[in-house]
Amino acid sequence: MGGHRPETAGHTAGIVRFLGDWPTPPWPGGPVARVVGTAVLSVVVGALTSCGGSGGTTGAPGRQPTSISPSPTASMPAPAINWAALPRSPLVLDGPWTGVRCESDAALLCLRRNGVQTGAVELLVHPDAHPPGTQPIPYLMRIVANFEKGVAANRQATCANSNTFSAQPVQEVAIDGGVGLKSDWSITNSSGLVVERQITYFALGTTTIASLGATALVPGAACVTARDSEFTPPLMAEAVPILDLVAARSRFSSD
Repeated sequence: MGGHRPETAGHTAGIVRFLGDWPTPPWPGGPVARVVGTAVLSVVVGALTSCGGSGGTTGAPGRQPTSISPSPTASMPAPAINWAALPRSPLVLDGPWTGVRCESDAALLCLRRNGVQTGAVELLVHPDAHPPGTQPIPYLMRIVANFEKGVAANRQATCANSNTFSAQPVQEVAIDGGVGLKSDWSITNSSGLVVERQITYFALGTTTIASLGATALVPGAACVTARDSEFTPPLMAEAVPILDLVAARSRFSSD
């Protein structure tokens, strides 16, 4: 999830952040900041557009997404999470987990376990000029591969050399009533402790790419700016099925 940024009015009745309306900071080696859209995704999408990427015939070399089988909870009828009007009262997600619009930032969905906030999810949207009929999974594979490559390069440039970047296999997931991809990467220090982790769900719209992102940090150990809405890595590990559920139930109609 990115740092605090201006919001774009006139898109929906709710608050949805558009990456294309913000300046892109220097990359790599610019100010140490949260990496989601403004730094990496803006560069990735812009590069594909400027290179005339056809968007749909080839994926990232050597990588194919795996599929997530819907859990019994995910397959049950449940209220959608409407990002144009996030719930002001806690919405039951699964067991002790609920979601509610964050009081500190109306563009974030705060996740709570037993009534205690554990972290937050943010929706970001980027304009993208892919041609009609683009197949979402092959196109998004290119986006995710370059996104993770950009994160790794940034962390190498701005973090201690002893930190190690790693990424889980990309997974095909349900999102916004269709299918998309899930990226799950982490930064581990020399002691083997995960100090930063980010899970991002990507969806391809008609004229946009949207991402739902959640971040985990170890306060004082990660080399990025905290926003006070992050998970801790252990809590994020517990929340992974809930994050998958949030993506599956999210509706944002970014186009």
